[in-house]
Amino acid sequence: GGGGGALRRALAARGARGARAAGDAGARALRLQACLAEVLPPGREGAGARLRRRLLRCGAEEVYPASCVKVAAAALALRRLAALRALADAPELSVRTGLVFHRRRPGEAGAGEAAVNLGLLLRRVFLVSDNEAHNLLLDFAGRARANASLARAGVDVRLRGSLGAGRGPPRCPARSVEVLAPSGPFSVRLDDGAAGDGGAGGRGPPAPWSLGSSHVTAAGALVREPLPMAGKSSATLLALQDLLVLLLRPTLADAGEEWLLDGCERPEGGGGPGGAARAAALGLEPRDLAFLSGAMAETCPGSPPLPEAEGRPEDHNKFFLRGLRAALGPNVTVRNKLGQAYGFSLDNAHVVWEDGPRGPVEFFLAACVYTNANETLNDDAYEYEDLGEPLLEDIARAAGEVVRRSHGAP
Repeated sequence: GGGGGALRRALAARGARGARAAGDAGARALRLQACLAEVLPPGREGAGARLRRRLLRCGAEEVYPASCVKVAAAALALRRLAALRALADAPELSVRTGLVFHRRRPGEAGAGEAAVNLGLLLRRVFLVSDNEAHNLLLDFAGRARANASLARAGVDVRLRGSLGAGRGPPRCPARSVEVLAPSGPFSVRLDDGAAGDGGAGGRGPPAPWSLGSSHVTAAGALVREPLPMAGKSSATLLALQDLLVLLLRPTLADAGEEWLLDGCERPEGGGGPGGAARAAALGLEPRDLAFLSGAMAETCPGSPPLPEAEGRPEDHNKFFLRGLRAALGPNVTVRNKLGQAYGFSLDNAHVVWEDGPRGPVEFFLAACVYTNANETLNDDAYEYEDLGEPLLEDIARAAGEVVRRSHGAP
């Protein structure tokens, strides 16, 4: 236990860096937020599994979710694949089925791109956070469809635009895809484009916000005004965690929740009655969920090795891994998606501690910090390696220690 402040106290005990980050002034400057959700076993009275959620400053400031939103695009591309199986009466379609994306509409001149498949795109996303792989997954899912599904699930994540498109010519979304089905190829139109970036499911656009005190334009000019963040993908930290719960542990959608709060209020919505319908809006077929789960668990360079990931450290795609191992030992499985942009460093993970005192222990951890001392955006002078990533490691170790104590481990 330890109540709502257990995570902050464990972080403060991690040394001078952790102590500064855990203090009120340091946490505000860093926009530090964290959410630890422990999966508790069913109670003696026959109640199902529960979630104990420890929130540290969640929602205290706006955060930019960066590449953490790629989880949503990945899952919703897999849902589109399942829909095509039914529509085309082609149960053989899989993540290995070849896809040829076309940037022009059907009937217009222009060659397609080299064939890829969803499995390769997913592995590129989770191992090296490839932006164009994400963009193609989102093209395939369809922005309007994707945002409508997220709205039906009650998940406050909004997908907009294309990632990595801010410093070059505008990206042209794929307009159609040729599906190289074993029974014969067929084409699918993908044309909701940017029209899908608006309010889905009856929700209006989020409140506009800006970041920093100045920013560098795509042309290299310094503008002494905050960077507007409207029009970019958006999510709260808790929404990112909810998304993982619904995708990877949908049976927890109706779970009771115990809230331990530190520096924040209990959010509206979330779990409880109606959760099964929320999970169904994002539900995946078993074979697709198994592939997604495996891709999220891979460490670099992957198995089999992904060429783009070779030569990178094992934890390149997992900010939490080192801290979790320090607290819980080497036998932890981490299914996650990290993100890093505009000074924000984030990770969002489902963790299984294989060596728990009474068997495997399962929990979810999401955290973010903001490191941008000069308050200038797009100058690439962020303190990621010096401060952002070490702090996420500290938070992961602190969370692991809280989990150990809550399960009676020494």
